[in-house]
Formats: sequence, C-alpha cells, structure tokens
Amino acid sequence: MQVRLKEPTDQAWVESVLRRCWGGSDIVVRGCVYKAADLPALIAGTQDGLCTFAIESDGMSAELVTINALVPAKGIGTALIGALISHLAANGVRSLRVSTTNDNVNALGFYQRRGFRIVAVHVGAADQARKIKPSIPLLGYGGIEIHDELVLALTIPKSQ
Repeated sequence: MQVRLKEPTDQAWVESVLRRCWGGSDIVVRGCVYKAADLPALIAGTQDGLCTFAIESDGMSAELVTINALVPAKGIGTALIGALISHLAANGVRSLRVSTTNDNVNALGFYQRRGFRIVAVHVGAADQARKIKPSIPLLGYGGIEIHDELVLALTIPKSQ
C-alpha cells in the first residue's frame, strides 16, 4: 500500500477525519494539547488511513499523535506505522512514542505486535485531559471506564 506525506490539498480531508474520529483537531497527550490538523501527516492509499505526528524539539524523538485506518483489517495501520518509522529514521529520529487509554486493549495489542513496549502508565491522565477536552468520554471500549494513559515506545533503527 502506498503511503505519502500530507499535501496542502489534503487539509480539508484531514480535518474531516480528525473531527469524525477524534471529535476535532485538539488531541491531549499527557497534558499537552496537539493541534493534529496542523501537524505533519501520512496518508495511506486513496485516503484509506491517516496518521499525524510531531517531532520533538530535540529532533531525536517523535510522538504518534493520531492514527486511523478507515478501512478495517486491510493492513492500513501497519502500512502507516511502517512508513512513519521509515520517514522518522531518514530524518534522524531515534524513538517514537504513542499513548493510548486504559480501555483500548486493541491498540495495546496492535502497537506491541509492531515492536512497541509499554514504558509508562500515567494514572489519572485521562481524567486530567478531560478537564482540557470535555468531549473525552467517561466510558470506552467494552464499557471500561477511561482514566489512565499508557505510553508505548519504539526505538527506531538508524537509516541505512
């Protein structure tokens, strides 16, 4: 599957996906608010998937802010992660972090199968994020109450 960087002509579509899947462009991660629509992004296929990311000021680490495979079970998420790792490696980034909430066991499995490791649990972080973004639901997947953020990280191999 082809994955490419976001272009200016993609902006309206990116904003639409973020509204539909995330309730808007503001994404709260460990108390930091990212304006996901303004971040660099990768697009899979013919608008089959989207991920947004931020390279930290040190230039050595990055945060995967959002990821959405709009067509399930077609390898879109895997393609986006692979392309993101390649893009970051080519730009000298050495680590990639992603956060998810305690209810999202599917995401935990997805990231761990791709080499990410759990590196931190921020107890109550989702409760705090809800003060910034009240649209974050109280109940998540399987009726599990959303309270905590789990942080996963992956070391990126040097680009060849």
